[in-house]
Amino acid sequence: DVAIASGMAQGRNVLIVHSADAVIALPGAHGTLSEVALALNMGKPVVTLGTWCPIPGVEALETVDDVVQRALMHARTYREGPIAS
Repeated sequence: DVAIASGMAQGRNVLIVHSADAVIALPGAHGTLSEVALALNMGKPVVTLGTWCPIPGVEALETVDDVVQRALMHARTYREGPIAS
């Protein structure tokens, strides 16, 4: 929902991942893999639609709906912290 204009070529990956509560990785190239690595290093949840797996800490799902729903769930948890039981 937020446009992030960086003009930084590959440096934009850091800004994008740092601004996110969760990351969805779609099939891509090395830039996508760098965003996945940055997200994991920053402790951000990563969900993928059948790409770059298996990578420890990356959850691979089969449908767009599943990926979006899981990413939204992870984003809420990341922002609010785990739900107390």
